[in-house]
Amino acid sequence: MNRLSLFVVINFLLLGIRTAAEPLFTLSPDDKREFEQIVNTSKSSIQKIDALIALARHKLYSLENATETLDSAEVLTSEILRLSNMLKYQDGQIWAYYLSGFRLGIIATYHAPDNKNELFKRGKAYVQLGINKSLASQNVYLEAVGYYFIGVAFEYTQTKEEEDKIKNLERSAELFIKVGAKRETAFLQKEIADMEFRRGNILRSETLLKQAIANYRAIKYKNIHHAYFLMSAVVQASGAFDKALIFALDAIHSAQSSGDTAEINVFYNQVGAIYRDLKQYPQALHYRRAALAHAVKVRSKLYTIAYTLNVCDILRRIGRNSEANVMIFKLVEKVKPNDFQQQMLINQLLGDAFTDLKKYDDAEPYILKNIWIVKKFPGKEVGPMLKAGNFYMIKKDFSKAHAYLDSTLALNLSDARLHYFSDIQLALFKIDSARNHLMEAIKHFQLHKSAQDSMFTEQKNRQFADLEIKYETDKKEKDILLLRRKNIAQQASMREKDLQRNAMFGGTVLIFTILVLGYTQYRQKVKSNLELKIKQEEISEKNAYQQHLIAEKEWLIREIHHRVKNNLQMIMSLLESQSVFLKDDALMALKGEDRLLTTSGMGCRAKPYIPSSAILIKGRLKSDDAKFDVLEN
Repeated sequence: MNRLSLFVVINFLLLGIRTAAEPLFTLSPDDKREFEQIVNTSKSSIQKIDALIALARHKLYSLENATETLDSAEVLTSEILRLSNMLKYQDGQIWAYYLSGFRLGIIATYHAPDNKNELFKRGKAYVQLGINKSLASQNVYLEAVGYYFIGVAFEYTQTKEEEDKIKNLERSAELFIKVGAKRETAFLQKEIADMEFRRGNILRSETLLKQAIANYRAIKYKNIHHAYFLMSAVVQASGAFDKALIFALDAIHSAQSSGDTAEINVFYNQVGAIYRDLKQYPQALHYRRAALAHAVKVRSKLYTIAYTLNVCDILRRIGRNSEANVMIFKLVEKVKPNDFQQQMLINQLLGDAFTDLKKYDDAEPYILKNIWIVKKFPGKEVGPMLKAGNFYMIKKDFSKAHAYLDSTLALNLSDARLHYFSDIQLALFKIDSARNHLMEAIKHFQLHKSAQDSMFTEQKNRQFADLEIKYETDKKEKDILLLRRKNIAQQASMREKDLQRNAMFGGTVLIFTILVLGYTQYRQKVKSNLELKIKQEEISEKNAYQQHLIAEKEWLIREIHHRVKNNLQMIMSLLESQSVFLKDDALMALKGEDRLLTTSGMGCRAKPYIPSSAILIKGRLKSDDAKFDVLEN
């Protein structure tokens, strides 16, 4: 929520009215983590400066804006300015000035220091310096941002200052239109409508909100629920509860559809406020409990206190005072207020509890403390003054009660709605009746009835019932649609699981078949290899045996050849020894024959003497397949 509307929220909380605003520069949790990672990992760069700017804006826009958060934002802003000056990055320098001024405005507005005016002056000076640099660099977008900060960052109380604020916002919107920033334009229209609403210009506010909603729809902006919510508050203030309920329910639907439910508690509470005004307390209690539950869930101390106050208000209206008081005292034990806003709500809770217990002396200090606190904020006294008037009426101190209620009517009631005017007139009627001022009592009662008649008609009650039925029907239809989608998703999931199971089964069978075939082939291959190995061994044995036979045959041939040579040598020796006994002619014939038939290297005439032996040996060799001629010649 925009911190600059926060005090209006508090004032409206005290009055039972709700308002909500979104920041112009949003930052999702995922974006926040991404920017933090950039800051932690990047060195000095423009990307790091932009990340620092986003984080500083996020801290300043945080709802629970404690002093530590503001100090952290100051550190980030100083780093932005240092790096921007070092890199001469003009956009970073401008943002540093804007954020510095924005921070000072928040401190002055919501932490109520003694030097409030001085802080406002310094803050505006920083923002104006940023605007001047934007003009110098002709950066129209950042110039528009500057006028936005001038318009929202500082507290305005006087009429002239409020007009100046609206002019600054209108100037910002014109510049955003110039650069084609449609979302920012719609946002500014909504902001201006919010201001006009608080000034009491209901018609003007409603017109601007219609334009903003139309622009948001044109760009298909998802987070339109803030505009719906503000429209609900505006038309509720004019007494159009049927339209108010429609827009409030649309805000809830939009938040749920977009997933942006961070502030859906505000929308729940708005629906509860409408049902309370219609005196339909069961529905009011249901929605206000939903708002409280969400505030507790997101750990928002401010909203937890405020919605406890609202739930207790409904409980008292239906006679469950004890339950309300127990809730209050349990809350006060657990929750300690951090600032004056939370303290005001705690004061009101304790004042209501002690008043209900008729411990008026204990209740009075808490009620008067709130009047003292809001004196620092002129124009914001309506809620505490009205509460004081009701307190003194219960206490039967009619003089003080009348004085406070008259003072409330004398204030600008543009922030209050029609039913509060009705409640004040009814209280004055009761006081004047008790004081026996009958004519004045009749006058106040007539004003009360006139306000009541303008707020409630039978037709409107039927419209509210129809709206409630429509809302419940839409909700059931959405639930049915969601169940159908879940059913379709489950069926798709089951089909996918079946497909996965079948695929797994088929894959298992295929793998098993492949393994069986592979094993079979492996066995066949092993068997074939074994048979081949046996055959190879047989062949090797036969070859070895044949080689052995060949070696034996060669040895036998060599032995025979050797013996033949010896025998031939012996024969030659015998012939030589007999040659001395031959005649000359016989000797010559023998020598001639010797020349024709000689063995290699021995000169012996072998052929005539060994024909039968040679033929016998040669035949033997042929019978053993050995091709060996003993003699070639």
